[in-house]
Amino acid sequence: MISINQELILQTLEQAKANPRHRQIFRFHKLKEPVQRMLNAILPDSYARPHFHKDKPEVFIVLNGKIAAINFDKKGKIIKQEIIKSSGPNFGVEFKPKEWHSIVALSESVVYEIKKGPYNKKTDKIFAKWAPEENTKEGQQYLKQLKKIIADNN
Repeated sequence: MISINQELILQTLEQAKANPRHRQIFRFHKLKEPVQRMLNAILPDSYARPHFHKDKPEVFIVLNGKIAAINFDKKGKIIKQEIIKSSGPNFGVEFKPKEWHSIVALSESVVYEIKKGPYNKKTDKIFAKWAPEENTKEGQQYLKQLKKIIADNN
């Protein structure tokens, strides 16, 4: 049994701070398992490029902090956004297969993430061509634009 407790959450956040992507995964699963289960610590300056999964739903439950979950149409227009935080009233979100999505950390956050496995780096995600790549100046500018849109709508 692995406990999901404050110590693990803080440890994963500290690792995210040391990671150049400002994100850190703590995996509960082995890569070949049929269900992927993990903690995903994400800091507010971490940009997760919009993407979809061909045949995998993806679930995010916020254990610590506050995120915005965003759905996009196929051209990159935001069609829905939801603020999810550990204090509620919205605690989580599920994205269906082939839904363009991203999450934006609005504070230091840790989410419990679940999706269908097994993990295959080559086929796991289809990245949006209309969104900049991660770890680029353009990606950081895009993240700032997303945060402004989120702030304006909340």
